[in-house]
Amino acid sequence: PEYFEAASNLGDLEAEVGNHDAAEKWLRMAIDKNSRDLQSRYSLAVNLRELGRIEEAQREFDFVAESRKALEQVNPLRNQIVENPSDPALRVKLGEVLLKYESERNGRFWINSAFSIDPNYRPAHEA
Repeated sequence: PEYFEAASNLGDLEAEVGNHDAAEKWLRMAIDKNSRDLQSRYSLAVNLRELGRIEEAQREFDFVAESRKALEQVNPLRNQIVENPSDPALRVKLGEVLLKYESERNGRFWINSAFSIDPNYRPAHEA
């Protein structure tokens, strides 16, 4: 299950010694296994820049920046849930952020937790 980590590490090592084509292969493999791995995406962006593929690199840099910005919401949302545990909207919002940028498992957990408050909560069903 942690295969992506080995591929990511190997990609970083290949990039360090200047084997950018091999690094790209391993980093893409890591991202294919775990699309939410920001470290691999950032490494891929740096590597693509080294290969002169600036537009591709920028897309990866943009995704990393977008992800980091979105993940800044996680702790404030958790704090809001503690303050207002009966609000299913907060749980769904946290779940959606986690689902897209961090962990499918954790995202689903928070979305599903909204059903314990309101089994018919439409946004949770949609998510």
